[in-house]
Amino acid sequence: MLKGNKILYLIFFVLLVVTIGEVAYYFFFNQPMKKQVSSPEINVSSPERIEPTTVNISQAPNTQPQTQRESAKVNLISMLIDKRAQLKDGALILDNTGGDNYLGYTSQPIKINSSFRILVNLEVEGNTDSQLTLSGKLKKLGGQWWEGIQTLFIIRTNNSLRMELRDGRSPTSVLSLPFSELLSTDTFTLEFFDSQGKSFAVLDKEGKILDKVVLSELKELEFPTGLFPDSQMWAGINVGPKSKATVNQFLFISSPQ
Repeated sequence: MLKGNKILYLIFFVLLVVTIGEVAYYFFFNQPMKKQVSSPEINVSSPERIEPTTVNISQAPNTQPQTQRESAKVNLISMLIDKRAQLKDGALILDNTGGDNYLGYTSQPIKINSSFRILVNLEVEGNTDSQLTLSGKLKKLGGQWWEGIQTLFIIRTNNSLRMELRDGRSPTSVLSLPFSELLSTDTFTLEFFDSQGKSFAVLDKEGKILDKVVLSELKELEFPTGLFPDSQMWAGINVGPKSKATVNQFLFISSPQ
């Protein structure tokens, strides 16, 4: 019996010591005792903070800064569409095989801001000529067809091609430029070196210069301020009697500014 009491006293003593220790730890360290549990170390890298950025479009990938404006293109065929003409595969066809007089008209004016070039491909069927025209001035109201005009005529008769410059002073005030080497199927280029058309060159399909014209050097004609003095141009078409004209290409391309 005495031995059993000693064991109880010992247990009671141990519990008392533990209780006193916890109380003392709470008062001295101001926190309860916690059991230390070991756990495997986990290495988790914290995500980096991503700051918002402003992207300059000229520096964005797959883009390049624009250094100059692109060339402006005007399809003159679209400006010559008329109820008397028809479009076929992008070509303008004006059929005057049943007519006894010239059939033609002009477009609305085009403003010119720089040097430019025009690509031309014109085919004609019939015994009379047909023409594409580039005018800086149209004829005087109520006057003869030639009065007051400033026009470059691109004239095709079957497989023959020539150009005529008219300054509108008289019906004989004209300069003719033959280009027999330009076949009916050839696309050629008119290269104007300024917006007023003070000079231009004719190039074949390979880009070879066939002729160069400086209007101020022409003794027969007077173009004091160029073919297009107001920096605007009218495109036109005239088809001779008993003939048909097919305009395969008539494209205006301005130089980048």
